[in-house]
Amino acid sequence: PFALDLCRELGLADQLIRRNKASEARKLVETALAKKPGHPVATIVKSRLLSRAGDDEAAKTALEDALKVHPEDPRLLMALSRAHLDAKDYPAAAKILEHGRKVCPLDGDWLEQLARLYKMTGETDKLLGVLQELVIQDPDELDGRVKLARVSLEAGKPAEAERFANDALRIDVNNEDARKALIEALKAQSKTADVEKLLK
Repeated sequence: PFALDLCRELGLADQLIRRNKASEARKLVETALAKKPGHPVATIVKSRLLSRAGDDEAAKTALEDALKVHPEDPRLLMALSRAHLDAKDYPAAAKILEHGRKVCPLDGDWLEQLARLYKMTGETDKLLGVLQELVIQDPDELDGRVKLARVSLEAGKPAEAERFANDALRIDVNNEDARKALIEALKAQSKTADVEKLLK
């Protein structure tokens, strides 16, 4: 069947890239795209080949052209967002990632990438919003709550930091990072008695 043949060709192309046989991989990808223009996986492999050859603009253009055919394909959106991240075009990457999370709201990868981006750009309020969405998805997510407490402290929001640190300690009462964040948050609010109680 056509779909199976295409998958085999693309799998082989991917292996060839790993073995540094770009010309052979390129032939397979072009054959696949001739059979099915704009095919998401074939385009992503083509984009990787172009990027490896040093033509990052052509790599992005290939992904953008494929998105005109498949505007909501999550693989293409993620690949293009990474291309923009690599190029340090953070506003473009954020726009694509925000669109991706609307297309696939149950996929946590979008939020993780957005958290990484907003941390890089120093957009603390947006970072806090994304981290909160991430922890809502998992009531036992410890690291995310500790991170929220730390980011809240950095943003000058000690009351929120206290809440997130307490949430983390409910998951793991012995977590030292959460405990330190809680102490800092309490000190910032002049809750001396609570600090003394924790330090005993």
